[in-house]
Amino acid sequence: MHLIPYSFIEKEASHVEGFSPELALVTIGGGKELEEKLVVRPTSETIVNHMFTQWIHSYRDLPLMINQWVNVTRWEMRTKPFVRTLEFLWQEGHTAHAIPEEAEQEALQMINVYIKFSYEQAAIPVIAGRKSNVETFAGAVKTYTIEAMMGDRKALQAGISHNLGQNFSRAFGTQFANENGQREHVWQTSWAISTRFVGGIIMTHGDDAGLMLPPKLAHIQVVIVPIWRKTNEKSGVMDAALSVKDILLTAGFRVKIDDTD
Repeated sequence: MHLIPYSFIEKEASHVEGFSPELALVTIGGGKELEEKLVVRPTSETIVNHMFTQWIHSYRDLPLMINQWVNVTRWEMRTKPFVRTLEFLWQEGHTAHAIPEEAEQEALQMINVYIKFSYEQAAIPVIAGRKSNVETFAGAVKTYTIEAMMGDRKALQAGISHNLGQNFSRAFGTQFANENGQREHVWQTSWAISTRFVGGIIMTHGDDAGLMLPPKLAHIQVVIVPIWRKTNEKSGVMDAALSVKDILLTAGFRVKIDDTD
């Protein structure tokens, strides 16, 4: 968990406006009232920009790309396991670029990474697209999402990628010297996929009888159940089962023999 000075959140006007209802504030520390309120991190654009401003000086420093796994907190009024929780873990990426076309390309590339992961690894059908202006991330120019189709025919926002333009770099003064020595604000993106996706996997591939994970995610892909009628058949059946297991392991499958009775 990370605490961010409230002034950081305030620097980008639409960001603070968009997140105000979801912020958790720390006002007392060590028994004393704090001079400045601290925000329990709802997302990292502000703290990342604070660091980008110190790390980026020249066009030679760009593009700058970071990826991190962090916990964030949103003050949700109606929580649901996995899907909407007060605190959740996510993979969160932030990039800074010298030109707007590169930032847009990065934002689209990442939503395509999430699409590919959804289809090829998690076997979840998704619809990708751009959010309306009303639903665009607070502080972003464009927001792209993948909406996953659940078993009950409801959509779940499963991954997100933002083209932030220069909104945060202007608010924080994140600049670089271009090849001509002129100062410019960087163009940025941010993107994330969270533990909500675990909920998406459960709701897509599970039902009242339990969960059947897709092959590429399943810890065990094949279970061999040896069955014998008479005790003297057991060793022969087990030998055959072990032989099949070896063949499947060689072929790259994750296999278990269930020899319990």
